[in-house]
Amino acid sequence: MQKLVILSGKSGCGKTFLINNIVTQNLDKLEVVKKLTTRKLRPCEHQILDLKTDCSIENVMKCDIVTKTAGQYYGIIKESIDNIFKKGKSPVIITSVPDVIKKLKDIYMNNITIYIKIDLTENELFEKLKEQGREEYDINNKLHSEKNFKIYDENKALFDYVLINNYDINFRENFINILKKEQLL
Repeated sequence: MQKLVILSGKSGCGKTFLINNIVTQNLDKLEVVKKLTTRKLRPCEHQILDLKTDCSIENVMKCDIVTKTAGQYYGIIKESIDNIFKKGKSPVIITSVPDVIKKLKDIYMNNITIYIKIDLTENELFEKLKEQGREEYDINNKLHSEKNFKIYDENKALFDYVLINNYDINFRENFINILKKEQLL
């Protein structure tokens, strides 16, 4: 069975971790949807599986779904999702923008949405993001923009699952269990 898998949550919650550690180990069944963005590669990032960075605004604006987050443009090309389905795989996409999630759910009825929640204070999250090599300016930008952006609290109906990340082995295993329950693994 194939479904569009939408991962969502605050910066630092573990979305990229799941892609790097689960999706890439199951490439026969899952494939990451690459989004275009105007943002640059961060110093701590060697490669990003879900983003094509440093794209021109013109190229991003040609995408089927475009959004602006934290001053950067992000675009999704519908054909890239369709091509993953044609390969017999389930596309996996990261987005934390409610309007984008709604559009994707409208286009692709066969989907699951997973909100990843972390129970950290703002200071703990700041330190966690710093440990990942993020710059203080970028962290402060993210924390400030997300204080007023309560994606889950204001959009509970968008999500099929809430996955808690306590930064332990259960996080990874619980994600795998969701994929198995949905018959994606």
